[in-house]
Amino acid sequence: MRSRLWMITALVTALGLAFVWMMAARKARAGAVAERAWSAALAVEGAPSPTARDAGTTITTPLAVYLPFLSGTELATYPRRLTSGPRSDTQPVFAPDGRTVVFLRNWNGQTDIFALTIRGGTPINLTRTPAQQEDRPIFSPDGSLIAYASNATQSSDWDIFVMNADGTNRRAVIEAPGSDEVHPWFSPDGHSLLFSSDRNGNWDIYRATIDAGAAPWLPLTTDPAVDRLPVRSPDGTAVVFRSERDGNSEVYLMDAGGTNQRPFTTHPAHDSYGHFLPDMSGIVFDSNRSGTTHSYVANPAGTGLVALEQRSDWRMMHSDVSNDGQWRVYAAAAPGADFDLYLDTFTSPLMAVGQQGMDNLQGNCYWESGVLAYGWSQAWQRTGQKQYLRWLTTYVNRCIAIRAINHVNDSLLGYAALIVYQADPQPAYLAFAQRVADWVMTDAKRTADGTLSHMDDGDRVWCDTVMSVAPFLTEMAKVTGNAVYFEEATSQILKHADHLQDPATGLYHHAWSASQNQYIGPAYWGRGNGWVLMADVAVLSAMSDTHPSRPLVLNVFRKQAAALRPLQSTSGLWPNVVDRPDHYLETSGSALIGYAFKRAVAAGWLEREAYTAATQAAILSVWRKVAADGIVTDVMGPTGPLANEADYDTLPHDQLQLYGQGVGLLIATP
Repeated sequence: MRSRLWMITALVTALGLAFVWMMAARKARAGAVAERAWSAALAVEGAPSPTARDAGTTITTPLAVYLPFLSGTELATYPRRLTSGPRSDTQPVFAPDGRTVVFLRNWNGQTDIFALTIRGGTPINLTRTPAQQEDRPIFSPDGSLIAYASNATQSSDWDIFVMNADGTNRRAVIEAPGSDEVHPWFSPDGHSLLFSSDRNGNWDIYRATIDAGAAPWLPLTTDPAVDRLPVRSPDGTAVVFRSERDGNSEVYLMDAGGTNQRPFTTHPAHDSYGHFLPDMSGIVFDSNRSGTTHSYVANPAGTGLVALEQRSDWRMMHSDVSNDGQWRVYAAAAPGADFDLYLDTFTSPLMAVGQQGMDNLQGNCYWESGVLAYGWSQAWQRTGQKQYLRWLTTYVNRCIAIRAINHVNDSLLGYAALIVYQADPQPAYLAFAQRVADWVMTDAKRTADGTLSHMDDGDRVWCDTVMSVAPFLTEMAKVTGNAVYFEEATSQILKHADHLQDPATGLYHHAWSASQNQYIGPAYWGRGNGWVLMADVAVLSAMSDTHPSRPLVLNVFRKQAAALRPLQSTSGLWPNVVDRPDHYLETSGSALIGYAFKRAVAAGWLEREAYTAATQAAILSVWRKVAADGIVTDVMGPTGPLANEADYDTLPHDQLQLYGQGVGLLIATP
């Protein structure tokens, strides 16, 4: 016992000395480390980020956050003040790498554009024009340029300028005699700008190529009301802007070419200054609806509204979110004070969905959490935001250590292990996935024709099986290079279609018995039809155009999609049994169907013209079911096949379900 205590004491002492040495070495090279680590992701939910682990610091509270971009091992409490009066600092925007903020500083009515690193320090004046004014700075997508509005031309009209990110090479790029051009915003390729102009006697929004000379501007709005402050979405498909066409200032949306103009907010207060979130899961905007100007965030449906300032007597405006989605910079002012800049942590509506899953995991390592992990995986792969990977890694590390492999649904954990393995190639992750693959390929019981049985009895075939097995085997083939796994995934898609897809309707029954040669779950269960589509998407996404089974998989997919589209309700959701409009509308099945439609339209598997409206309706309807705290609501509880389809309508749908959070992530991820 004494020997064991001595060993523990020695180990702790050695670790402590190593930590002290590491901190001293880190301090000696703090400047270089800070520069390299500026863009490192931060953890705020209790799991350490890689950078925090390297420093020996574990994050345990969302208020005391380790800052890898600060020298040493500083902890900062948020929100953190970046600037301090006596002037007014507003309109902050992040550089693409998240290290720098440019903003507008007002010196007693005279404005200049300043830059400041998010470590703080002394801001740098980039424009230095004491006789002119500047407004609305914005970085180009590559961070090399800053566009802004200024009255620095000889005519004193407001025009659009650009300069290098260090303030050099300032030049006017969009100008017109006798009119004002303001509020620039770069296109995703950096070659053109959106802006506001009153050249026709009314404020409208235009697009023009940078340095195009006399090339014509493309008008995007022509409404007789005032339209200003355009901001393009990160994917370039949409524009948010301020409009007064409803008699007051509202936040509006339109497609990138100016079509489909519609209100995002419809409040009698003054709503303005909308910005898309980097993960496209909502819009942050300013409003005085509380009596004081504050920043708010709402999801793409305009619901789930969250006030970002809880102090009623403080003013807050001009919020911008970093590309990694974890930081928000904004202008705020205490009562009677000037505006200063603040930095705070941020949780987007999409991230809130994932966070609720993590918060409610409660040690679950079964299929429910496996679907949640699948949602985290897709969100990580499609947004690049590392918080999803951290949650996924925490989940995988815990579950692969305790989970026995004895069910087809264990493929979901195998899939999660493969995603983590590709980010952090630890042998244990691949070894677990290999054990799952070996069990599925050699030990799992099947019907006589080779169809996997869901309950491992060689008899019962459920539509649930393909959603776990097909994505896993597809990913296994990708990671190992062994095409046998992908061929098995494809085979299971087609075999399940043979047994479960109704040849007359194209819809899938819940379950079939080989021994009885009949449906033991005859209903067209909504979530089950969604499981199948989710599996099809995984296989089709990895399948070459020349694969001999591609026409077969596309055929069963398109036949099912064509059957589901007319069954969509006017709300955008589907009933829990899709051909029973008298049943309650259910979110998880609708999210899966909408997710598959979205991916299929983007990939060209489904006709854009025929499915775009249904896809958008599904996406918005699911977002309307996401509460402000990120809980996906109206998700049917777990169920096996039911002989009477009316019984599905009696199942509860009033509790948070881990798989509901997972499929919510699927449809909501860009």
